[in-house]
Amino acid sequence: INAEYMGKNKTEMSAPHNAPPLIAANSTGKTQLTIHPMVVLNISEHFTRARAQAGHAERVIGAILGTQEGSKADLSNSFELAFESKPNGDITFNFVLFQAKIEGYKKNFPKLEVLGWYSSSIALVDNDVDVCMQLAEQKICENPLVLLLNPFPRPDQRDLPISVYETEVHVVDDKPVIQFVPISYQIQSQEAERIGVEHIAQISRTGDSATRTSMDNLSRLADAVKMLDIRIDSLVKYLTDVQSGKVPLDQVVLRQLASLCNHLPVLSTPMFEADFLKEYNDILLTTYLAGMTKGSTVLNQVLDKFNFAYDSHRRGGYSFI
Repeated sequence: INAEYMGKNKTEMSAPHNAPPLIAANSTGKTQLTIHPMVVLNISEHFTRARAQAGHAERVIGAILGTQEGSKADLSNSFELAFESKPNGDITFNFVLFQAKIEGYKKNFPKLEVLGWYSSSIALVDNDVDVCMQLAEQKICENPLVLLLNPFPRPDQRDLPISVYETEVHVVDDKPVIQFVPISYQIQSQEAERIGVEHIAQISRTGDSATRTSMDNLSRLADAVKMLDIRIDSLVKYLTDVQSGKVPLDQVVLRQLASLCNHLPVLSTPMFEADFLKEYNDILLTTYLAGMTKGSTVLNQVLDKFNFAYDSHRRGGYSFI
């Protein structure tokens, strides 16, 4: 972002009233972008941790590090940023802490520089322009890339829920404005990253086939329950629309629904509740005992390794076990 568009033009360029579209029409980015898995994992972990701490989904923002040579950019790492969101939606950063983090990364990775920022957002919003302007004013990044990670992708979505934009200054209605241009990207990983991703993706640390088979069965069962929930929601919505008059009454469909409901077992009897609680408690007890057994096994292995490592230094023949 050219510095001449900062300062006096800031209010004019970020005005919400009658503002031009955020995404430039009929324009494609020229940057050849590659993204490393570490960036995606960092953003996902940042959002998941923030949601767990707050108890609800919150927007997270961070800086993206990488290298750039000409039109080729490589995003290899990222770190989170603390920010304050004002009632009008504007975002402010602690740039003293921001610069300290950058200097810390520069000591260990001198070739990396801030190429942009990320956000856990479904789409661009108006105050994203102001974030880019702040980075340019602080001379952190003149033309920042913007990476959006959609934390709630569609269930049938197969590709990564990531959108990347580069910032450009366009003249709209004889006024300079900042607009975002979508760019394509490729995922590129090194050997160490592939090992790390495979390790994270492992469901069990031991990796035995029995555990993997059980987890596969549970995953299929969870998918089936989700599909059943979606179909039940569709039926409930249909009945609600019929009751409100939005959908015409169809006796054939209602008879089919009534027949389906009649086939369902009655689950509110005292006998069912007693059996359910008994089985639930048995499962919890089994899980607890399995955790204790696994912990005891790990402890015994640690003690065996400790005694073996210090066997030559023992005197008097005593042992730690």
